[in-house]
Amino acid sequence: LKQPKEKEKKHHQEVYKIFVSELGKAIPANWLVNKTQMQCAENLYTERGTEQIKKALQAYKIAKSSLDDEILEFLPQISSPYDLDSKWTKLNQFIKEHG
Repeated sequence: LKQPKEKEKKHHQEVYKIFVSELGKAIPANWLVNKTQMQCAENLYTERGTEQIKKALQAYKIAKSSLDDEILEFLPQISSPYDLDSKWTKLNQFIKEHG
């Protein structure tokens, strides 16, 4: 007899809660029904973990509020898991260069 496969737990809701807690209600809520956004949220959760996601969003928020407008134009814009997943390296590089 084959045992039924356990459904894989989805973590996109947890990632969404992190985005809301760190970036506020300014993030688009419709990404919860977008398959690409949900897949990116899953990727972030499995590859980076919740602590790294929180740290990245906190660093983004601090950089956005404290840097000069001239430098801010080079800050990668993050408003969804897709943005964070695809711009992870650029965001980390920007933060290292500009504190």
